[in-house]
Amino acid sequence: MSSVVWKGKKRSARSGTAGKSREEKAREGQRRKEVESMHTYFVRVSWMVLLPLLPMSMGCVSYQAYKQTKKELENAKSANDDLVKKYNQAIQELMRQGKGANGPEFAKLQEEIARLKAEKADTLGFLPTDVSRVSGAEFEKGGLRLGETLLFSEGSDRLKKGAFRTLDELVKLLQTEYPGGSIVIEGHTDNQPLRRTVGIHKHNINLGYKRAYAVFKYFQEQGIPESSMVVTTYSFNKPIEQVDPNSKAGRAKNRRVVVRRGETRI
Repeated sequence: MSSVVWKGKKRSARSGTAGKSREEKAREGQRRKEVESMHTYFVRVSWMVLLPLLPMSMGCVSYQAYKQTKKELENAKSANDDLVKKYNQAIQELMRQGKGANGPEFAKLQEEIARLKAEKADTLGFLPTDVSRVSGAEFEKGGLRLGETLLFSEGSDRLKKGAFRTLDELVKLLQTEYPGGSIVIEGHTDNQPLRRTVGIHKHNINLGYKRAYAVFKYFQEQGIPESSMVVTTYSFNKPIEQVDPNSKAGRAKNRRVVVRRGETRI
């Protein structure tokens, strides 16, 4: 062992700058291998998430399968966080070595971080299978959509008696499967000016907010902390994709409340 070390030093002394150049090349090669290794690991983690979801797209699944998928999603998100941390550390190392932000290695690491963060954001919503646990709910880009007719009478911001079953099921889902998480409650309306209730709400944006607030108050009464919830409204500015907002059916569809987990990308 000692002879190997000694020979290495002796060659370096004779080689001068040439030996130093080889060392730099070796370090750069090692960094490239680390980047490629982390990328390979990310691909494996992605398949860990996707493979369990394939059976779901083919039909109904058991509650045990749902629980297993949820656990694997959580594990994948944890692995995602670790990868982002490692990529950031690699960038810091490049900066310390004076490589700057213009090199190809730096750019590649930045791209990987952006993609990992986007992947993480996509997995923070409700699962499509959660819809079956909330009566009348529909899936909307990671959130759970509750239509107007499910919760309110036309033009009203008071919850109907029939809404309580649906909201109770949603509260149970949040408290058992996503405890402690932040919640965003969105109020949406159609694009028609208020007529019959204009004296009460004046504008659609007020109606949208009051409806989201009604859901917020009910959640609070059922034990969800006020500090974990955010209430907002988009009025008619976020119609459902691929729904004609100018048709009668489309307007009815767009009158809704959407409940999201707080970090869901929208």
